[in-house]
Amino acid sequence: MIRILLVLLFLVFSVFFASAQISHHHDDDGHASKYCSTNEVLRELLEKNPEIEPLIEQAESRLEEFTANYTADDRSGNNYIIPVVFHVIHANGTENISDAQIEDAIEVMTKDFTLQNEDVSAVVPEFESLIANVGIEFRLARLDPQGNCTNGIVRVVSNTTFEGGENLKSVSPTWPRSNYLNIWVASDLSSGAAGYTYTPGSVDGPWGSDADGIVIKHSYVGSIGTGSPTRSRALTHEVGHWINLRHTWGGTNDPALPENCNSDDNVSDTPNTIGWTTCSLNGETCGSLDNVQNFMEYSYCSRMFTHGQRTRMLAALNSSTASRNNLHSASNLIQTGVIGSAVLCTVDIGVTKEQICEGDSVVYTDHSYHGVTSRSWTFEGGTPGTASGQEVIVYYHDAGTFDVTLEVENSGGESIIETFENTVKVWPGVGVPLTYTENFEDTEDLDEKWSVINTGTTHPWIIYDEVSGASGDHALMLPNRSLSAGDVSEIWSQPIDLSDTTAEITMTFKYAYARRNPGNNERLMLWVSGNCGESWSLKGIWNNDFETVSYTNSYWIPSSPSHWETVTIDNISMNHLVSNFRYKFQFDSDGGNNIFIDDININGISTVNVIELQNSGSITVFPNPAQGYLNLNINGRQSYTFQMQLLNTVGQTVWAESNLKFGGGTESYIIETSDFGAGVYLLLVETESGEKSVQRVLLIR
Repeated sequence: MIRILLVLLFLVFSVFFASAQISHHHDDDGHASKYCSTNEVLRELLEKNPEIEPLIEQAESRLEEFTANYTADDRSGNNYIIPVVFHVIHANGTENISDAQIEDAIEVMTKDFTLQNEDVSAVVPEFESLIANVGIEFRLARLDPQGNCTNGIVRVVSNTTFEGGENLKSVSPTWPRSNYLNIWVASDLSSGAAGYTYTPGSVDGPWGSDADGIVIKHSYVGSIGTGSPTRSRALTHEVGHWINLRHTWGGTNDPALPENCNSDDNVSDTPNTIGWTTCSLNGETCGSLDNVQNFMEYSYCSRMFTHGQRTRMLAALNSSTASRNNLHSASNLIQTGVIGSAVLCTVDIGVTKEQICEGDSVVYTDHSYHGVTSRSWTFEGGTPGTASGQEVIVYYHDAGTFDVTLEVENSGGESIIETFENTVKVWPGVGVPLTYTENFEDTEDLDEKWSVINTGTTHPWIIYDEVSGASGDHALMLPNRSLSAGDVSEIWSQPIDLSDTTAEITMTFKYAYARRNPGNNERLMLWVSGNCGESWSLKGIWNNDFETVSYTNSYWIPSSPSHWETVTIDNISMNHLVSNFRYKFQFDSDGGNNIFIDDININGISTVNVIELQNSGSITVFPNPAQGYLNLNINGRQSYTFQMQLLNTVGQTVWAESNLKFGGGTESYIIETSDFGAGVYLLLVETESGEKSVQRVLLIR
């Protein structure tokens, strides 16, 4: 019986080609993994391609017949080697897992399939005699499909990472399945599962060539980084499916159902079971002790494959179904570069931050490959200026844009050197003062005041000089009409000094935006940082219906004041009142039209050089809160001329009076407040000698 389809009479309602690693186990973040939604995937596929159903049936039947007649050979320690490529789809978050985490995942898989996993000693005695060394080794590819040097890791920035699935495979296309095992890594899967894959027979035809491989959530990759030892066996489980294993309870994604006792996995030495989502080592569900520690269970205490499972997997690897037999061929191992001496071919570095403020540090990591034995760094403008370690912390004390040079050498004395220009941009530690205004009229080069973050998009933020409706004819523009769905575009401001400012900060800006069609689901976000961009707080998000004009398919440019919307942000908290405050705009594309930003203003009341009239007496303001009027008393010995201003929280003067005379002693002044709205105001008193006093007052109705 073909377990991936159950019984063909019930094909539409069975698990088709995707088997999911699922459980009621809770992740570290407290969210339970969910069961997969492959029924819907099957239904959609068959609705679009009903003609492939009999072809899948034929491929599965051929593979089952081949498996029934296959006898596993004794390779005497000569493992099958499988070249692997990881496609990491990320949005510059934790899902952009490190090379080390991926290398760890390769090590975990290889140990599990070659019986080198240390925890195999914990298998219960009843199953010790069934523990199999499958004899499969996994290696990251060293040559890509074009024969170019690679480390076997592809990284692509896309918001599809947050709802991963088949969409990932168009973002980072499949490398030929006859040469590589493809693994796509995402932040989350739309199904809620930890991972899924395809059995060989279900993707044997041309419809499966671009989909063949494993999709996995980043936190189930490896035992380090965002992974964990408990979750690291998810890839082992999925590889089992990829080379034709079923779950121990049969061909469904639903464990713990009584009817599973009547199903089977087509492996003679795995006892029938209903399946487990907990590690119950004494569990007996179908009349005998269950193999709860099997890698094809959901128990999260997996330790082993059986001899029968080994035979079934090796049969699939030696079958031409879905080209599995070519993967481990000698010619393919040479073609993908996974055997033979490692060739030093690429100098590559990792950088934790591409921009910082004066006094901050950057961590550089050598990612060069292959066979690096020594390295020599040179850091322009940095401390230290040179280093030889694989990972180096470098501090920058002066503003500027600086290069990094790295020379690497292998054991044979071969070396490669490369200079990475403009690797880090160091901004002044104290930013520009308030009041801050940006209308892009006098900004010819964005790099002077902005950082356009490289997110992999082909059309980044620019200054466009032919807009209408806002101030002048220049505006910040994202050519979204030319971007693809899933593209993420960011632009960061220069640092701004808010350190000597009261908490009443108000930021305003204008935007103009059009959709291309009603279905575009795009969003604009405003973030602020109180540490030069080290971390960010979200202060505004606009999505779905935030366009300022009707949707249009033509290349749209604003041409009227009515095309612009003004936004006010007044929730900037006290912990952002620092000398290196920054803000950034982020736009998530979905195939829509262009977006423009202009007339950015940040207002606040500066408290620089505020002195409580040390030489000119003291000031008392009452009542506070005030209703209708406000009394101001000055007490001092000296006479002088002064002026008063009442300012709102945006920094605008709502009332002022100048050339006031104080003759010494005690004098009172009355300010009528009935014409002002209720709220917080600042009363600024400034003497002719430049001394100032700022008093915060609350006006009520």
